[in-house]
Amino acid sequence: MPARTDTRAVSVPALILAGFVLFAASGCERSTSNDTVPENPVRSGGYTTVFDASENAYSLPAANIPITRRDSFFVGNAFFKQPWVIAPASTDARDGLGPMYNTNTCQGCHIKDGRGHAPAGPRSESVSLLIRLSVPPNEETRKSLGKFDAIPHPVYGGQLQDRAIPRVPPEGRVQVQYSEQPVILADGNQVRLRKPEFKIQD
Repeated sequence: MPARTDTRAVSVPALILAGFVLFAASGCERSTSNDTVPENPVRSGGYTTVFDASENAYSLPAANIPITRRDSFFVGNAFFKQPWVIAPASTDARDGLGPMYNTNTCQGCHIKDGRGHAPAGPRSESVSLLIRLSVPPNEETRKSLGKFDAIPHPVYGGQLQDRAIPRVPPEGRVQVQYSEQPVILADGNQVRLRKPEFKIQD
């Protein structure tokens, strides 16, 4: 396949979400929360920790956002949930989808603001699975790379985009197959875990 000009831009929803997260977390004072706080709480997120064990726990604002600033959180969360559409559109605040993408909403991958998940099997769609792409470094680039840096593929970029707007072919399609592997735990018990094998087709 011949190289093509990469017309993709940084994800607008991701930038908006990152901006609101930084806005909410920077310099906020601790505010009173209605959550029931344990007697000796373990605050994994410092004073941003929300004491909620329901399925909506990740969709709540940080506990230390003052009530006067929570409207910014809900504005950002609305962008997170709303679908983006192809431009031009009458909804110019949410247009610009494509030409290739992974899903048209942030929440399409991160259901209830949680993590994504792998497909159940080879016939399942990879709705919230992200495949990163890179090429091996050469001697010159190896010296300039940090520990976790990667070199994006020269044609496909840093991630595979398996969806596209009409009349534009997606970059490829992800297929996964699982094989069960026996694993012995530290306590001696044996369990069987699924080992995924990913393939990119089309």
